[in-house]
Amino acid sequence: VTLDLTWSADDPWSAVVGPLVASQLVGAGFDVDANPVSGSQLTGSVLPSGSFQLALVPVEATAYPSQLGGVFSPSATTGSTALSQDWGGFDDPAVDALFTQAQQNLSANQAGATYQQIDQDLWQDMPTFPLLAEPNFVAFSASLFGVQDDPGGLGALWQMNEWAPLVGAPASPSATTTTKGALGAAR
Repeated sequence: VTLDLTWSADDPWSAVVGPLVASQLVGAGFDVDANPVSGSQLTGSVLPSGSFQLALVPVEATAYPSQLGGVFSPSATTGSTALSQDWGGFDDPAVDALFTQAQQNLSANQAGATYQQIDQDLWQDMPTFPLLAEPNFVAFSASLFGVQDDPGGLGALWQMNEWAPLVGAPASPSATTTTKGALGAAR
């Protein structure tokens, strides 16, 4: 069996992962036609025309889950045009309804629960297979308290209002110093 594997050659992660996936497929006994193309060619012609069997598509994470709706639903159009393409042809009216429900919900907690349900449904149907998430690296001084990486993609400054400088505690007098001081004062 020969598989056609296409990826974006000008995306740094895809350029590394594409050949790795190809070699793993070969190791599993498949013949692979590797097809690295430019990102604009991938999203502009290869994916829309459906001329691929397997494609590694870099999809940037966002702090707003509703922006990924277009990747899985032709009716969910919220978000950027780059993410509004349902290239795999996946269509599930229940998932479409959940995206609409989550987008209209004003409660972040309730919307989050709905997005978790969408995630569970998508994993069950597996229209796409997430290979990896780009690792994040956050470095900060040990003299700063409260810095956290943002799991939603907003970046390191997302909760800057909670940062605080660590200040050393004032030196407390030792028992020996206190005793000597007290004895000196008593004389």
